[in-house]
Amino acid sequence: MRKIPFIISIVLFLGSVWLSANAGIFSSRLRLKYNLKTDRRIASMQSKILHDSEIVNRIMNKLLNLREVKQKDVFVDSLTNHKKGITMRVIGKPEKLKKYYWIAVGYDSDLRFETYYNFYVWPDNMLVKYLDPISGKALTMLEWRRTKKIYH
Repeated sequence: MRKIPFIISIVLFLGSVWLSANAGIFSSRLRLKYNLKTDRRIASMQSKILHDSEIVNRIMNKLLNLREVKQKDVFVDSLTNHKKGITMRVIGKPEKLKKYYWIAVGYDSDLRFETYYNFYVWPDNMLVKYLDPISGKALTMLEWRRTKKIYH
């Protein structure tokens, strides 16, 4: 009867010796994985900030090429005697529920920002929608241009 507990204690002892001998390997692997994860998180945050500014620049360039924005730019330029141009502000950035940037386009005077247009821009496909201030709906550029023809 004494042999079975003795054998079990030997197996447990050998198992604990094996675990303690290999514990350094396991802990160093865990440490390595943890460091890689934190390094990746820091690197992804840095690249996200850089990536975000690149996306905003691409979005603003796209909006500057819209004929409506070009017309307002000429208007602001003549209004300010060629001292200022159209201004764009990022009102909202993509989140979990909304996957677009909200950009306000307008005139930034010394007193206030006067919004002419609000656009939603999806960064993955650069889809631009106009936010209609009366209905609160996001219209495609084609829909918006059609409604402008009706009312003008």
